[in-house]
Amino acid sequence: MLWTSTLLLLAVFLLSAIVIIPRLSPKHSLPLPPGPPPLPLIGNVHQLPTKDEHLTFLAWGKQYASDIVCATIFGKPLVVLNSKEAVMEVMERRAAIYAARPRMVMCGELVGIGGSVALTSDMNRHKTFRRLFNQALNPRASQDYWPTQLRESRDMMVRLLDEPDKLEDHIKRTVVAVIFLVSHGYQIRSNDDYYIWLGNKVMQDFTKAAAPGAWLVDFLPFLRHLPAWFPGAGFQKIAAEWRQDWFDLLEKPINMVKANMAAGTAKPSFASRLLEENEAAGGDPKEADLIMWASGSLYSAGADTSVSAVHSFYLEMLLHPEIQAKAQAELDSVVGKERMPTFDDMPRLPYCGAILKEVFRRRPVAPLSIPHTAREDDVVNGFTIPKGSMVMGNIYALNMDPTVYDKPEDFNPERYLSASGQPQNPAGISRDIGSWCFGFGRRICPGANIAEATLFMAIVNTLWGFDIKYSIGPDGKRIEPDMHYEQGVVSHPKDFKCDIRARSAHHAEIMRAAAAEYAGM
Repeated sequence: MLWTSTLLLLAVFLLSAIVIIPRLSPKHSLPLPPGPPPLPLIGNVHQLPTKDEHLTFLAWGKQYASDIVCATIFGKPLVVLNSKEAVMEVMERRAAIYAARPRMVMCGELVGIGGSVALTSDMNRHKTFRRLFNQALNPRASQDYWPTQLRESRDMMVRLLDEPDKLEDHIKRTVVAVIFLVSHGYQIRSNDDYYIWLGNKVMQDFTKAAAPGAWLVDFLPFLRHLPAWFPGAGFQKIAAEWRQDWFDLLEKPINMVKANMAAGTAKPSFASRLLEENEAAGGDPKEADLIMWASGSLYSAGADTSVSAVHSFYLEMLLHPEIQAKAQAELDSVVGKERMPTFDDMPRLPYCGAILKEVFRRRPVAPLSIPHTAREDDVVNGFTIPKGSMVMGNIYALNMDPTVYDKPEDFNPERYLSASGQPQNPAGISRDIGSWCFGFGRRICPGANIAEATLFMAIVNTLWGFDIKYSIGPDGKRIEPDMHYEQGVVSHPKDFKCDIRARSAHHAEIMRAAAAEYAGM
């Protein structure tokens, strides 16, 4: 049966390729950007990497001496931008052309995530999303969530005191707790909370559904109409399961908010604020539906990336005790040892802020951007980018550019500080480097300020209260971390052992008292 199904799908594919792909092949006077020579019909499918794609695309750029490279997938160009100049020209200055997302049949249509803030290709819908986020998550409104972020970060410190060997679990709980309190006013109270499980499941589903080249239906969209019982259409059953997970994450929390609002018990949140404003304006059902999608998108866009960034911070502090010590000296000078850091201290902690920027640069949560698409034919640096091309920024390549960053392999927060210790961007970078990981052009993550505030609090509270050192194995030798990252849409450090201990008994006492102070808020 498997052999018969494979033959049948292969026959359908070849027939479709012969008929359709020649029509899709671009016919332009200027060439596509350089890249490996394609084969007839399939293009470069056989050369696309299954892991570490960012490294392959960077190697192609060096091989073909171009910061813009191209592969073709069944006739459709995949264009990768490997330099700051290329990204700024294409994604920023020509944002009107490249703001939309390409069609993602498996992830976007069958699983249903295509209506989210991150993946929608409907620019009118995207514009409405931006308005909603600006209403409820602008820089001033975001400060309303500072007490929540402060409370959750301090609660994490106490959990680290009690169970220091469960670092990854504590990070996940803290990040998810902040997001659900901000988005829906829901309080996470344990590491095994249902929404932690559901959120992790959705992100696992998304990573698989959005994997480049994993699903034939993404290249032959007509296959989406095959019934699940049809030989070779097993993707339909998988998509149905993942779709249910996604809509559970969308619908269950918003229904909880509506029920709490009706009962008068709803906590202030992104969703409740926007629903109240919508009801006051007459209760537009379309607006209410978009509020559901926007609220759910806060988790899908921010949870996995924030967990990765905080985990990478702990890894870098383990590897660089001298940087850890310098940050602690700054905290001791500015904050002292009788209280924990607050948001009021942020402007006076430039070295700690530089550590966060360097985590973003050296350990990008997404080495490649989510694909954009060209809405019309375009010419960049003498190369044609045809309408419908997928276009991706290689964030890893930007962050490791030796012409911008001296010794880019080094983890060095001081590259973001002037000689006097004040914040500055490296030469040639006009925008905050931390924002690369939040996207480009009109697709920059609208919740970036919430994410950065959460990460900053996690970092400064950890550095204030703890020392992060190597764990010692039974043989008396320190346990080295595995430096290979788990690749996907979001890149994660592999779990590692480290010794996390309070800097002193006094620090531990202050951390417990601070957490208790905020527990009832």
